Amino acid sequence: TVAHEIAHGLGFDGTTFAHLKMISAVENDVRGKPHVFLVVSPKAKEVAQKYYNCSKAPGLELEDQGNSALSHFEMRNVRGELMSPKAPGGGSYSALTLAVFDDMPFYKANFSRAEPLRWANNSGCDFLEKKCIENKTSNFPDIFCTATVRIKGYLQCTYDRMALGQCLRKTYPEVIEPHFQYLWNAHLGGTEFWMDYCPYVEKVRYGDCTDGRRSTIIGSFVGPDARCVKGNELKYRTTPIGDVCVNTKCEEEGKLSVQFQGDDEWYQCEEGAHVKSNSANWSGTITCPKYADVCTRYPNITNKEPLPEVTDKDNEPAPANITWPIKPKDPSPLPHPTPEPTMETVGAPHVERELTSSNPNVPTDSSGHHTSERDGLFGSTTHIDNDTKNNLATNGKGPAAHVPNNSDTITLNIGIGDGTVTPAGHAPLLLLIFASVVAVVVPL
Repeated sequence: TVAHEIAHGLGFDGTTFAHLKMISAVENDVRGKPHVFLVVSPKAKEVAQKYYNCSKAPGLELEDQGNSALSHFEMRNVRGELMSPKAPGGGSYSALTLAVFDDMPFYKANFSRAEPLRWANNSGCDFLEKKCIENKTSNFPDIFCTATVRIKGYLQCTYDRMALGQCLRKTYPEVIEPHFQYLWNAHLGGTEFWMDYCPYVEKVRYGDCTDGRRSTIIGSFVGPDARCVKGNELKYRTTPIGDVCVNTKCEEEGKLSVQFQGDDEWYQCEEGAHVKSNSANWSGTITCPKYADVCTRYPNITNKEPLPEVTDKDNEPAPANITWPIKPKDPSPLPHPTPEPTMETVGAPHVERELTSSNPNVPTDSSGHHTSERDGLFGSTTHIDNDTKNNLATNGKGPAAHVPNNSDTITLNIGIGDGTVTPAGHAPLLLLIFASVVAVVVPL
């Protein structure tokens, strides 16, 4: 997507990480792998520990599969995040990506604008250290699965409880690497190698609780407040259905009530309790979820509100001896005029700076309670990089981006997400990606 590619242009790239000394290798048999690479800079480490609820998390793990290696997050750990190799619906521009930018000397991140990410949130240290499946049993059944019951209409909750799906697996012609073999067949694994071959419940078409089709998700309540819950020998009109979407009502003090399809009665639903419908259409029970899993209210970050002016109080050069001149277009104390919206994408803020035509000298060693979950701002992406290393100018040593050379100043009007990254200091990368941004950002 546009946001994903702009993030690469702004420096979310293995080469940049290495130049800024943000990454480190861990070689202690992580989930059976010989080694993994992580972003271990301070903010990334802090956010990783908070997100996974793991005080010993060393940082944010990077992808190690295919051409996406080192320039994306490890998809097994952050599925659905903007900077994972593949992000259904475009991905969430979460605090994880913001933390990486914040650790660069070029930017300050506005974490209040982070989009929510649910995958493996608060899953603990075991999620980062243990395999998804051991002894053919999922260590994290709310995230990873092992098999699908092959009964028509029998479906399972997706990890975010927003839809119903199936646990899909794939038989590969070649033998899967030993540390990715979880099931009873060395050729059998999940459908995506970026997921380290871990199977997970993938949403079926028209399987959304909020606006799906009742003919697809049999027995489910469909509506804006509907969420998926686990079923226990659950049947609707004698048909086994597995898990089911129920209507939810979130009250104060953490009280949750649920309503079944075809049953007007509301039932109190305390975490872990088994609840059954009094309607003759139903047999079996549901297991009540955590209140936070279905009642968390996420902020509306799609409104294009005026962004506060970013004041750079640091007049010193950025770290690692990166120096570049900047002068105002007009020395008058009047505020900057509103920029022309020729490079602003829908939902994206602008980053406004007046830059001189002098090329920066960059040394090579610097470098109600409900809202429906959104799928991101820019649609769906499957991202395969050929080589993202060409994003950096290296002072004559290696590929360099072309920088316009004229006497006029340039005003850049670009951004990612909704106001989450703005320059701190005087980022040379903004000049370097100018030409590429023109090509990919759709004018308003």
